[in-house]
Amino acid sequence: MELAAILSAFMLIVMTVNLRRSFRLPNGIRAASAASCFLVTVLVMTACKSDDHGARATDHDRGSMAKSAKEAAGTEPQLLADAPRAIEHEGRIFIIGTEAGAASFAANKMLPFTKSMIGEGPKGETVIVEATQSGTDLADRLWKQWSVEHVFYAERERDGRIYVLGTRASLAKFENGDDLTYTRTLIGEGPKGETIIIEVDPENPGFVERLQTQFLFRHPAGR
Repeated sequence: MELAAILSAFMLIVMTVNLRRSFRLPNGIRAASAASCFLVTVLVMTACKSDDHGARATDHDRGSMAKSAKEAAGTEPQLLADAPRAIEHEGRIFIIGTEAGAASFAANKMLPFTKSMIGEGPKGETVIVEATQSGTDLADRLWKQWSVEHVFYAERERDGRIYVLGTRASLAKFENGDDLTYTRTLIGEGPKGETIIIEVDPENPGFVERLQTQFLFRHPAGR
């Protein structure tokens, strides 16, 4: 609109100057010149108004699209009443947490988005945990809830420290007085400030992560 006002004023000035300069011209020519200037001014103003309206419409459309995208991204998935739901299929365990995930698995035996926990099942199975398009927050929650109840886990105290073990074999050796071969140490992370010694499997990087996650889940006050 500012551009329209400037152009209109300019055209009016030009029209006035031309009329003054052409005072000796016949009345018909002067009238035609004035009409032409007026018509050009009207056309310029109309074009500027159209552009301004179009720009406003485009801004409105962009704002609506951004709002819709934000609302869609912020929508929480509908959780299953019995989540996390575990289903064994072809030697793997699938952990499902949403209605959409359950429907997808029932139809295709697949989940759209997943996080894999290789060898972390009770018998060394790979566990496939449902995730979402936006990330693995859902998968992390489902894994914590399910693994606490279904994956082997043991804690033992020795010399003022807490040992976290992930297999029955290592627990049996530990209770016979053997030390853990590979470990991760968390200094002062116990419920009373104890040092935590977590068993590590060098061939399975997710093993120690699972044990640490379970420990912190069981002892939230020690974080």
